[in-house]
Amino acid sequence: MSFLDAIRPILLVAILAGVAAMSPKPPAKTIDPAPAAFQAWRNALVEIDLKSIGPRQRGIFGRLRHVEGFFADLPANAKLPAVLYLHDCPGLKIEAVRDVEELAAIGFAVFAPDSFDSRARKSDCVRFDFVAGLNPEAYVQRQAEIAVALAELRKLPWVDHATIILYGLGEGALAAANYPGHEFRGVVLTGWTCGASQYAEDVAGLKTPADLPILALVSRYDPWFDRTGHAGTCGDYMTGRKYGQSIVIENRGLHHITWMDERASAAVRHFLKALMPPRL
Repeated sequence: MSFLDAIRPILLVAILAGVAAMSPKPPAKTIDPAPAAFQAWRNALVEIDLKSIGPRQRGIFGRLRHVEGFFADLPANAKLPAVLYLHDCPGLKIEAVRDVEELAAIGFAVFAPDSFDSRARKSDCVRFDFVAGLNPEAYVQRQAEIAVALAELRKLPWVDHATIILYGLGEGALAAANYPGHEFRGVVLTGWTCGASQYAEDVAGLKTPADLPILALVSRYDPWFDRTGHAGTCGDYMTGRKYGQSIVIENRGLHHITWMDERASAAVRHFLKALMPPRL
């Protein structure tokens, strides 16, 4: 037996271990609210359009740690619906800011934790090369960010705790799709296929409660997936979900951002407004 034949089994095990390490890890069953998750919350981008409360009310925009002092000026009887927004793997870039602005304009108080506030946080993707899966820990980290943000939102008396929406783009949508709790009023997934053909079963699909309203949107030619239009959709996992809706936008613009297509943005507005409490 040659030396190569002798070590071949060892090499095979090492290679398989390396491949396994690069694959996405399933969200932790017991989420550890690590300091990085609190950092992400403290540095969250916040936008609140207060025109719905009164014409003289000034809006709020900025990082949470800079603007939370203005929360004391909100009317004592204010009860605002909220969106917990999860950005994509590149971070709080221009597309995330656009999402936050559009959601605030609908009437939600929007909170977008900054997952990259911690220097230890490694990106899961190469933005313009459309490569993902570089940081297997990202999916567990985002679950921790959801848990921390939700707990902190519940401490704000002017937030309508019965109307908190979980909204994700790309990697953020993956995290939202894997959150199993009943705490949210509804879930919006944009720029995500639920891993129908890209990811292993441990992170693919929908872990959200079956009775939770959910809207999933993706462009058929999204560059992060299969540009030939055969990437699969979250609709592949919505059997039996009475309040689930999956929309595939037929465009040739290779869109990943919802608000670049009026059909997609109109669907989001309609879905979110239906979940808002009635105004008396």
